[in-house]
Amino acid sequence: MKTSEKISSLLRRKNITWSAELIPPRNGIDFGQVLQQIGVLRDGGVDFISVTHGAGGSLRGGTLPIATYIKEEFGLNCVPHLTCRDMTPEQLENVIVDHHYLGFRNILALRGDPPDGLDAEFRPAPGSHAYAWQLIHQIARMNTGRYFARKNFDRSDGEFREGVPTDFCIGAAAYPEEPDVAVSAGHFALKVRHGASFGITQMLFQAEPYFRFLDQLRPRGADVPILPGLRVLTSAAQAARMEKKFGVKVPASVREKLEKAPPGQALETGVEAAAELALELIRGGAPGIHLFVMNDPVSGVRVMERVRAMLSASRPS
Repeated sequence: MKTSEKISSLLRRKNITWSAELIPPRNGIDFGQVLQQIGVLRDGGVDFISVTHGAGGSLRGGTLPIATYIKEEFGLNCVPHLTCRDMTPEQLENVIVDHHYLGFRNILALRGDPPDGLDAEFRPAPGSHAYAWQLIHQIARMNTGRYFARKNFDRSDGEFREGVPTDFCIGAAAYPEEPDVAVSAGHFALKVRHGASFGITQMLFQAEPYFRFLDQLRPRGADVPILPGLRVLTSAAQAARMEKKFGVKVPASVREKLEKAPPGQALETGVEAAAELALELIRGGAPGIHLFVMNDPVSGVRVMERVRAMLSASRPS
């Protein structure tokens, strides 16, 4: 098995990284389409792909197999997501060990989404972690070689026994557009204190919340690389759905351009808006861009190509 490069190392090695998030197909649907998407992203020059785990609280298996396929067959770095809302810490330990044996050295540690259409109030399964920082803490503890002891079996004086350390670079979700940015920054800082070494934000359609969030983090000692997450909008109606579902703001200028776009031109308008935002973020110091490509990797690649061209054109000859 190939061993993946840690994202912390990648971010030190490259001035700007490009990455994308893929969602496994719903259970019972062939994953051939996902393989095509991986190929498009590889050819487009992404530095790594992340693979969601139960996105939207849905029944979607395959995170680890698809991530392994990306790493082994496509030769790409991959960051599997892992959610904790529906597993006990003991079950999570088994899954984390599976990731380690398969050569993964990165995990995006998340609490997990409630199922779409149901009460959004979070209720963890009995005995499960209630917060993402607890999962992050568990992975970081395993990085020191501490595993759960088996009661009445292991020779241990406490809850844990010593074993071979894992070696994960732990990522965490960041939410710059929460209603109270100070509270959100405090939550992310807690994740950093428990072992997170990089972040990926929620979908952003404007740059100001990202930079405001970073300003809140610095005095909290949580100055780790955070990749802003972008998505290409294809219609004004989609923009309205994103605002309602994720609590983010789409600038009025972008909504107006999407509304006025001639038939067949809305996608191009969305690509242009995402590329302009990506360029603003990069010039402001963002270490890279993470693209939520959903089922359309081609538009994500077009954003990458456009930004790379604009950056190249702005360099002195």
